[in-house]
Amino acid sequence: MAPGLFVDGRPAASLPLPDRGFAYGDGLFETLLVRGVAPAWLALHADRLATGLAQLGIPAPPWREHLAASLAAYDAPAEAWLTLRLTVTRGGGPRGYPPPATPLPRTVIEIAPAPLDPLVAPAPLRTATATLRWAQQPALAGLKHLNRLEQVLAARECRERGLDELLVCDTAGWLVAATRGNLFLLRGDVLATPDLAACGIAGTRRRLVLDTLAPALGLEVEVAALAPGALASADAVFCCNSLRGIVAVGRHEQRQWRAHPVIERLQAAYREALCANLG
Repeated sequence: MAPGLFVDGRPAASLPLPDRGFAYGDGLFETLLVRGVAPAWLALHADRLATGLAQLGIPAPPWREHLAASLAAYDAPAEAWLTLRLTVTRGGGPRGYPPPATPLPRTVIEIAPAPLDPLVAPAPLRTATATLRWAQQPALAGLKHLNRLEQVLAARECRERGLDELLVCDTAGWLVAATRGNLFLLRGDVLATPDLAACGIAGTRRRLVLDTLAPALGLEVEVAALAPGALASADAVFCCNSLRGIVAVGRHEQRQWRAHPVIERLQAAYREALCANLG
């Protein structure tokens, strides 16, 4: 397969500079699961990207054309699972924080083999509550922007503690997410997930669960402020992201959960929907 770095749809060996994405984190990104040349749930990623571009005031580049050209040049087998990072930056510009009056946005695409088979249910996670808190910033809440130092620090803490994941609270003490995905708690027939109005990423798989998978299984959904103590009383807990899909939490600190039939049904529904989405 060809090298996996593409700038504005063309193969590249390096990133062009200057670029405000590198200098200031001035941009957004999407992490897509791809099979061959078919991205999974591209419409959900496109909606979130469009929302972020509008919020940051970045004109939309022809990223769909760049995406198609990059996947065609990468030339992966039709059955190959890939991970694709699509980054849109404001592009270059003069030195300093103020953005250029007429920005020329840039698309950077990185493609690599997927780290796991999304059709195989991953092992339950061992988690704990992070000591690090994430800052509240409603202007950026929900967006997958390039400023990810909080996630870097949380991931470092997770590795140092020898865990699979950490569940992170914001500076007000409310649960937000896992370091690498969104968080759901099952209580009876209700799936609850943290409100992301103040911080956090509104994941594509979170939206899929809320809008499609949970209602199809007859589950109520609730978006609410959740305190860490809610974990202890949950019947089951899971995390989700675009590469891992739905993965159960097996242990959170001293609390343990056995396999739960509702989580297993959600995982099966996710795999079925993934195959259908990819045709």
